[in-house]
Amino acid sequence: MNVWSRAWCLSMMVWAAACASDRAASAPIKPSVATGASPGVAAPTPSIGGPAPGSAGTSVDPPSAVSGAGGSAASPPEPGISQPDSPKSADAACLSGGSGGAMQDLLMQSFTDSGGLSGLYHVYASRVTPGTPIGALIYFHGDGADEFDNPGYGLDEITAQAAANHLLMVALRTPDTATTTWWQNGDRNATWARELIEKQIFARYAIDRSRVLLVGYSGGSEFIAGNLVPDHSALMCGGGALMFGGGTPPWGAGSMFARNFVSHFKMHWYSGLDDTGCSACSCDGFNALTASTDGSNYYKKLGFSVSLEQPAGIDHCNIPFADVLKDQLAKGIVSPP
Repeated sequence: MNVWSRAWCLSMMVWAAACASDRAASAPIKPSVATGASPGVAAPTPSIGGPAPGSAGTSVDPPSAVSGAGGSAASPPEPGISQPDSPKSADAACLSGGSGGAMQDLLMQSFTDSGGLSGLYHVYASRVTPGTPIGALIYFHGDGADEFDNPGYGLDEITAQAAANHLLMVALRTPDTATTTWWQNGDRNATWARELIEKQIFARYAIDRSRVLLVGYSGGSEFIAGNLVPDHSALMCGGGALMFGGGTPPWGAGSMFARNFVSHFKMHWYSGLDDTGCSACSCDGFNALTASTDGSNYYKKLGFSVSLEQPAGIDHCNIPFADVLKDQLAKGIVSPP
C-alpha cells in the first residue's frame, strides 16, 4: 500500500462511520444491472446506428451494482450514434484555442452555470509547461468529496503524473451539495460539468481535446461511465477514461455518442477482487467489482478500446491510484504530447 493509499484509508474511515448509515438510509439504491431494470420499469429496446428509441435527450441515473444482486440479466440499452461528428484527433478543430488562463494553481474556484447551478473546482497549472496545446486530466471524486476537500491525500500525486504528461489537472466538486454525489441527479450534474469544462478550461487554456483523460473514483466513476461519457462525448475529440472502484454502464432511454468518438477513446476499469460492498472505509453494499465488469463489457460490446484490472487483495480503501495512473499513461490511454 503506498503513502496515498494509507492516508486515504485513514481519511475515509473518519467520515465513513458518520455517513455510511445516512447513505444507506437516504440515498436511493440504483438498480442492479443484474436485475435488468428498476422494479416495474421495462428495459428499453437497444438501438445502434441511430437515435435510441424514445430518447429525447433524457436518461436516468446510472445503476449501481449492489452486493448480493442476482437474477438473469436484461442488457442495458445500447447507445445510438447521432450527435455531431467528433473531429479526428489530428484535426485542428480539436484544439480549443483558449487563452488567458493563469498558469498557476487555483483552488476552490466557484462556477455557476447558465441554469444557476453552482459548484467548486481546482486547477493545477503551475507545473505544466506553457506555450503549446496541452491535454487535460479531469478528476471526479467519490461520494462525500473527501479527496477534493483534502487534496493533500492524493491529488498531488495525480497532479505530478498529469504534469509529466503535459496534462492540465482539473478536479471538480459535485454541485449536488445535498448528497455530495455525482451519480444522483447525474444528468443535471453532467450538464454543469460540461459547461464548466467548456467555459473555464477549454476557453481559458489551449487544450488539445484529443488528449482529455477523465479519472474517477467510486461514485465519480459511476458518473463518468453512466452520464458524462455517453451523454457528452462531443465535448472531446478523443482521449480516455480511467475508472477506479466503479463504472456501471448507463441505464435509461439510451445514450448517444459522437460518430468518431468510439474509435478515439480508450477506457480502463480498476476494481479489486475484494471490492464487493464492504471495506474498512465503506460498507454500503456498493459492489464495485460487479460495476467494473458490467461497465467494461458494455463499452467493449460497442467497439471501444477497453481494458479491465481486478487484482487480488484490493478493496475500496487500498487502491494504488497513482501507480495505476502512471501505468495507464505509459500504455497510452491518452496519446503522448
